[in-house]
This record gives sequence, C-alpha cells and structure tokens, in this order.
Amino acid sequence: MTESEFWQQDGQYKCIPREKGEDVFSQCGRYRYLLSRGDLSGKKKIACFICLNPARPEDDPEKDDTDKHPTVKRCKDFTESWEGYAGFIIVNLFAYRETHSKQLAKNLSSACPLNKDFIRWAIQKAKCSGGVIIAAWGAEGEKAPYAKHATEVRRIAKDSLHCLGFPRHPSRAPNGCKPLLLSGFYSDA
Repeated sequence: MTESEFWQQDGQYKCIPREKGEDVFSQCGRYRYLLSRGDLSGKKKIACFICLNPARPEDDPEKDDTDKHPTVKRCKDFTESWEGYAGFIIVNLFAYRETHSKQLAKNLSSACPLNKDFIRWAIQKAKCSGGVIIAAWGAEGEKAPYAKHATEVRRIAKDSLHCLGFPRHPSRAPNGCKPLLLSGFYSDA
C-alpha cells in the first residue's frame, strides 16, 4: 500500500498528487495535513519542517499551486543545499489553512486533532532516514495562543529538534543556513 492509499483508506483525506510529491488535505479542503516533495523512500535523508499553519491562497486545494508558495520554495532550497537530502515534508502546528496568523488565532477552535498523527508520522519518517526535524513555526509559534502546541511538538521530537535560528520561519532564514540543534534550549524539552 502506498502512502497515498494509506491516507485515503478511510475517506477522511484527499491526496493531491503534485509533480514531485503530494499534498494531503481534509475532504472539505480547509485543512492541509502534509506536503511532501522528493524521494521519501528513506534511502536518503528527509527533512521535516514544522511550520505554524499552511497558507490559503486558493479556496480550492486542487487549484492551489503549492510549489509556487514562498515557504515551499525555501524548504526545497534548504533541503537541496544540505548534503545527502532527497526530499522534505512540511507539517504544521495547525492544519487549518489561513494566510494570516491573526485570522488563525480566531479559528483555533477548529484545530484538528488528527493533525498530531501527521506530525508524528513526519517526525518518524525524518528520524528513520537520518534526516533533520526543523522547528520552523517562527516567532508567532512561541506566543500565546500557539505556544502550547509548540511545546507539545518539542516533547514529541525530544532531542531531535533543530531550527534555522530561534524557531525561525524558513522565509526569514538566510541562504546557506544550516540546522542548529535545539536540545537544552528550552527548559520543557
């Protein structure tokens, strides 16, 4: 069974194939659980970026060209610049698709508990490949009302969590930036 078939088996998810990967959405299209690009076979390293939430430039996920999103481009550029990496996965603290974080805060009641399963899966996939897990939720993710979700992800990732500077969003990290280990940086890790 392929990963796409696995995600779709219970009918809760819609997998949209992209040129070199796939995006996994809720059937209603308001939530994006996962975006993957490149070779995820585990033969080479996989990077896992954990951002705050996915943007929503289009209401219909089928029309949303995620490969043109600045965040996806930056994650692709970083992964290609790191030796031995063949692909990357983007998951988010919140699966709700919203371009503006202030609007996201108004919709936290619509946070989806299934999202944690995708975060755990992506972390495990990166760990098993010998890859890196990047806290990429930016400064917003460290503030209320989002901080408790960032703390939970730090606990899930344990000592494997890295960043591109204090959980900097990939769009804010300089070119050539290398992952920095966060171990011991937080008292709750």
